[in-house]
Amino acid sequence: MPNFDPATVPPFPVVTLDLRDDSSITVDGKPVHIDMDQPPTEAGIAAVAELARSYGVDAIRVRATSPDGVHQMVITADGVAYDTTPPERTKSKLRDKRRILAGSAILAIMLLVVGGATAVVIATQPAPEPVATGSSQPPGYLANLPVLAPPGYAQKAAWSVPVQSRSTPILLDEDRIVVVDQEGNLAILDAATGATKWRGAGAPSGQAGIHATTVENRPVLATSSSGSLTLWPLDTEDTSRVPSTSVKLGGDSDVSYLGSAPLVTLTDQTVALLTEDGVKRVDVPVTATAVMATQDSAIAANAENWWSIPATGDPTRHALPIPNDADTAKSPTLISAADDTHLIVVWQTADSKTDVAALIDLNQNEIVAQTPVPSGSTRNDSTPIHSPSGDTLSIGQVFVNYGSAPTVIAVPNFTATVVDGTTLYGKADRAPAVAKLEGEAYTITPFTTLATDNTAVPTAVTTDRAYVVAEKVEETLLYALPPENGEDK
Repeated sequence: MPNFDPATVPPFPVVTLDLRDDSSITVDGKPVHIDMDQPPTEAGIAAVAELARSYGVDAIRVRATSPDGVHQMVITADGVAYDTTPPERTKSKLRDKRRILAGSAILAIMLLVVGGATAVVIATQPAPEPVATGSSQPPGYLANLPVLAPPGYAQKAAWSVPVQSRSTPILLDEDRIVVVDQEGNLAILDAATGATKWRGAGAPSGQAGIHATTVENRPVLATSSSGSLTLWPLDTEDTSRVPSTSVKLGGDSDVSYLGSAPLVTLTDQTVALLTEDGVKRVDVPVTATAVMATQDSAIAANAENWWSIPATGDPTRHALPIPNDADTAKSPTLISAADDTHLIVVWQTADSKTDVAALIDLNQNEIVAQTPVPSGSTRNDSTPIHSPSGDTLSIGQVFVNYGSAPTVIAVPNFTATVVDGTTLYGKADRAPAVAKLEGEAYTITPFTTLATDNTAVPTAVTTDRAYVVAEKVEETLLYALPPENGEDK
């Protein structure tokens, strides 16, 4: 393919080419047949090329994984392989290899020339089993966090592990946290010990984020880019290296995760739902905007109505409950979702300095909580930040409890990045701060009153752990901080 530039290949889909310890090879988890005397890498590249042809694309991105690590590649439909591993990762891996060699591990590098291009696959003999030392401490125990710890949490870690610098950890629940590990794979860590409980083959590319959601009622990790949705199932028996599956969405698409399932918004009043029968496109009523997807339908709304749109059949229309103080001559400034059965809607009022934020229960089709908030507390693109421990969230500068005690409370001049129950962590006046609910209002306290350039805020907080990502010399580490008294709450 003359004048071919690997950089022009879309970031998704990404195929996982996995070389295992026994020299077997898989493509997206499917075993590849290897002919007698055929190098495994040659068979793998040929299988990826065939997959590219079946997709109708000229080339496809690949993560070539082995027990030694990960290489990024582009493989064309006619079987030419290009190594696209960033130089920074290559240098880092070379430093790691020197350490391995110093430890008497044997490094084998197989160079395979295919169609004039060189693909590099690295493999090592299994490292010797570690010698028991009698220590039961988790990795990075008592490592010192080099930035301010959130108030109430220790400066020294219960455990710490290296992660990729672009990794933004997310909590699945209070016991599990998702990261991108040093090798470039998704991993789920045990909150108590930092041990890896699940590993996916590959991870989101570039700035694409990772989301925990469900598809066909199955729990998955999801990311989207360039007209496709990539999924890693979480309910497989083999959790050592789970391959991803790419779903083509078609057209100019945007994916959001406000409901229990991904919502695929296309152009021209059209959305797509992921069903057991594949991707189903459904129409959105004119003037309405799709807000979220549940397991079997989409929810859309405008200033007057909201609709439940099933994958098959006609939409059902309902009148949208509106607060008495709302200026109905103007459209809501925000329509978002708390969960599958609750909408958050913000209207302007006759007072230009005040809006009204309301929580709507869709099952009852009524407002269950509302409050005046300063104008501009939310924007039309504000998205909820949920607590992993309960039915609470922050959206813009508004706190919402959508559980058994529905509440909406303004939190002026505070931008939350993490929610733990009713406690919010984020920034006030550009400095790290914590907002705590006292009675019916929030009190905001800075992490410190000392002058500091530190602007780090936690990535996630639970009852007994605060998670902070920080640079430490040449590494990026995730620190799990216990409560300040050293004991779990």
